Amino acid sequence: MPEVEGLREEILNETCGQLKNRLRPSDITEFRATAESIIGTPAGSIVEYAGAHDIDLIVMGTHGRGGMSHLLMGSVAERVVRTAPCPVLTVRHPEHEFVLPDALVAVAKA
Repeated sequence: MPEVEGLREEILNETCGQLKNRLRPSDITEFRATAESIIGTPAGSIVEYAGAHDIDLIVMGTHGRGGMSHLLMGSVAERVVRTAPCPVLTVRHPEHEFVLPDALVAVAKA
């Protein structure tokens, strides 16, 4: 199956290139960010990679699904949070703003 192996490498190279294009130079110099493509189950691969490379922090997006869709589909982010060897920061879609509660704003102004 050489054609399949060639296709696999092509897909990995293409996705890795797309990921690298999303990194800013400052991401690489300040945070030592890297872009790699791995084939496997999403949550398991992320956790395994973090453990094998002594990762300090995993940052990942989440869809914030609830109810039946969460029950049926599960959550990669949730599985990573539960099993990762390091802290995990999850970020919701940009349409959700991070807003300080009024109490914190009042304390910050005091």
